[in-house]
Amino acid sequence: MSEALAQANVSQFLLSLHDGLIERASARAAVDFACELLGRELDVASVGVVELDAERLVGYVASEWLSGATPSMRGRHAVDAYGSERFASLAHGKPQVVPDVSAYLPGQDAVRAAFQAIGVAAFVEAPLVVEGQLRGWLYVSSVAARDWTAADLTLITETARRTWHAAERARAEERLREREARLMAVIEQVPVGVILAAIPGGELLVYNTASSRIMGHDMLGQTLEDYGSYGGVHEDGRAYEPHEYPTARAVLHGETVVDEPLRYRRPDGELVTLSVSATPIDTPYDSYALCTFTDETRYLAALERATLLNNELSHRIKNLLATIQAISAQTFGSSPLRDTFEQRLTALAAAHDLITGAAWAGSLEELVRTALDPFLPGGRIGIEGPFVQLDDVQAVPFALALHELATNAAKYGALSGETGRVEIRWSLDEPDALSFEWREIGGPPVSPPSRRGFGSRMIERSLAGELKGSASLDFRREGLVCAIRAKLPRRGR
Repeated sequence: MSEALAQANVSQFLLSLHDGLIERASARAAVDFACELLGRELDVASVGVVELDAERLVGYVASEWLSGATPSMRGRHAVDAYGSERFASLAHGKPQVVPDVSAYLPGQDAVRAAFQAIGVAAFVEAPLVVEGQLRGWLYVSSVAARDWTAADLTLITETARRTWHAAERARAEERLREREARLMAVIEQVPVGVILAAIPGGELLVYNTASSRIMGHDMLGQTLEDYGSYGGVHEDGRAYEPHEYPTARAVLHGETVVDEPLRYRRPDGELVTLSVSATPIDTPYDSYALCTFTDETRYLAALERATLLNNELSHRIKNLLATIQAISAQTFGSSPLRDTFEQRLTALAAAHDLITGAAWAGSLEELVRTALDPFLPGGRIGIEGPFVQLDDVQAVPFALALHELATNAAKYGALSGETGRVEIRWSLDEPDALSFEWREIGGPPVSPPSRRGFGSRMIERSLAGELKGSASLDFRREGLVCAIRAKLPRRGR
């Protein structure tokens, strides 16, 4: 065969090898294909790939092609069986070209005998060296002595090199697919809608089952233009334009949207309210917009029902308090106890109004300022502390305790004179552990009471129980100190 014809055959073979490797989805399939293609092209007995485990000093033959003239070499083989000189040559990246095994490696009779035992008379081994490390080799064997041509060696070494790269690429793609599969398995378990859209086209690449269930339709492959067919509805009844959706804004403008309400009409006609978040995500390879959303319809309906019930309950409680106040007026008459009782009843009503009013946000500072409102003019009460939320169960006894403390301070303590002050401070020892202190300064000398009244018992016992903490009254000579420790409610729905 002329050199030109041989080169043409090599080029045609490498083209077929390239096309075939691209079509194979897995590393094993790519290597198996290359072994068979090379074996048939060279008309040899076998072609295989040895993958080297340098730490264990073993080689694994996982892929091979056989013509039927020699036995299979699949499995694990000790490196010692290859011969030290032969292995050292491969480790330095030098192909082993043996036209006649009978004349191979004089003095290494055991290695030569091993080849002859399986019927191999000639072979070539092309090493796979990556970053200076021998990773394995591709071998080609013949049952007859063979004078390996330059074209043969080109086919073998190029097949080894290209197959290795194709296998590595396939392994990387397999790992990527496995990671994507694991990620999708996680996303499928998430009880909220999850959508991943490409930037800049907005094509929907990923969505989970919850997305389809919440929105009532599939979305895969749709682009920004298709968003116009979605069911977003403004408060005034206008349909959402494609660019108005949170996902589209993240795609087009890099906008981050957090918990935005979106009224959505499903294909079956049901109008639901979604809470939507979207944000752009940049990776070293591509950019995406991640969108998550939940169906808040049932929650909002339950909240509306709870608000109606709360308003009705508030109305009835106010009527009940008014009735109790009327009964107290008839019962106590002009007794001094009447004023004390009605003041406490008024404090209870004020605390009730605070926690049931539309403006209630659970703020401890708001609770303090509302409960102490009659005592704040004059600037003699200092209030300082971080934002803290209380639930309604804790707010009522807290408000009553503040009323008791302020009333006693005005009658007997720091607020009874002209120079005394009250300093109120609180802090969070832990995210859910509140430390609260009421400290009176500059008032008349204080001495412990001879007996505990209702106010003291309410603060030290009832308040401590409601707050799941502790409350203490320290009657220091320089002024009363009330220390409260409370376990805060965990936030969230």
